[in-house]
Amino acid sequence: MRTRMGIASALLLLILVAATAPLNALPAIASASEAEQCGDNLIEEGEVIGLPVVLADQRVEMRGQVGDLFAFAQHAVVSGTVDDNAFFFNQSTRLSGQVGGDVFAFAQNLQIDGEVGGDIFCGGQELVISPGAVVHGNILIGCETLRIDGRVDGEIRGGGGTLILNGELGGGGRVSMGALQIGPSARLGGDLVYESPLEASVDSAAVLDGELIFEYHEASEPCEDEEEWAGGLPWGGFFKYFWGVIGGMILGSVLLAVGGRYTRRPSEILRGHPVKTLGAGFVVFVVTPIVALIAIVLILPMPLGITTLLLYVVGLLLAGLVVSLWLGSWLLRLLGRAAASPYLALALGLVVFNLLILMPYLGLLMKVLTMVAGLGGIFLTLARQGGEPLPELPA
Repeated sequence: MRTRMGIASALLLLILVAATAPLNALPAIASASEAEQCGDNLIEEGEVIGLPVVLADQRVEMRGQVGDLFAFAQHAVVSGTVDDNAFFFNQSTRLSGQVGGDVFAFAQNLQIDGEVGGDIFCGGQELVISPGAVVHGNILIGCETLRIDGRVDGEIRGGGGTLILNGELGGGGRVSMGALQIGPSARLGGDLVYESPLEASVDSAAVLDGELIFEYHEASEPCEDEEEWAGGLPWGGFFKYFWGVIGGMILGSVLLAVGGRYTRRPSEILRGHPVKTLGAGFVVFVVTPIVALIAIVLILPMPLGITTLLLYVVGLLLAGLVVSLWLGSWLLRLLGRAAASPYLALALGLVVFNLLILMPYLGLLMKVLTMVAGLGGIFLTLARQGGEPLPELPA
């Protein structure tokens, strides 16, 4: 039985290696440690890096030109040019430069002063499109406040507390908001459907070329049933969070005790090579179930297909631990405790991770990213098994 499982695992690995072979052609990633050599998490004006760049610190700033940008910080300032996509995981982000692709932001505050060539996907407290700013694509939000004083060529979709439109919205859209305010400088180019408990407040000077379509939506009231709520957190959500942290800590501690450094390797790879890890994870996430189902349908390799599917499910279950360990290690590094125990990193990561996946809108996206990133880290670790010794990543 053990031999058969070993053969099945080897065949699965060969399939996945073949599927992700193009990833070997990816260039080296400019990681946070490399960015620090450019000036303590600062990309200087005039500096051009044609690769994806990852910046992580309490404050990061990008004044030059990069391919893709990944920013993990309390405060991020981007006054340069991002040729492709920008990913922000910050407390506050100010973008006064240009982004050629899309912006993905999970931030308390995101302020756009410059130009975005694609779409904006934002989950947080506040998104502001400042006067003079231009967004050529659409906006998908899950924010408490969205304020548009600049120009958005596409549509807006999503939900939140308050939408303030005092700029130009070219494509209309559909939103579910607590309140909608149309200011005197507003211009609406398409139909905007809004669900709200209140009708919009519209200034007489606003230009509405499209139609405002109001759909009444009863305001949700706090639940007073003690069996459902305790301190604002649903009991179901509380127990889900509690067991997510405790169960993850038990399983993760066992794996760390048994596997040691090898167990930490997927998270280290995710930290050192995030773009390659996400790319490999996406391919594995999509290709593996297809290959397994084809094997099952063909009857003869059915045992291999079933085994592949089971290993895939195990990988999905372990993905949360991989990302939690990476998240906890990153937070400890920000706190100046890079040499802390991996058990402490795992505990901190599980506490934060399980809170994030409970959030509306952001939670679903976080789960998908976790599965992709976790599978990528696991696959890249398995792909290096049996080769040369795994090099230490920079601390």
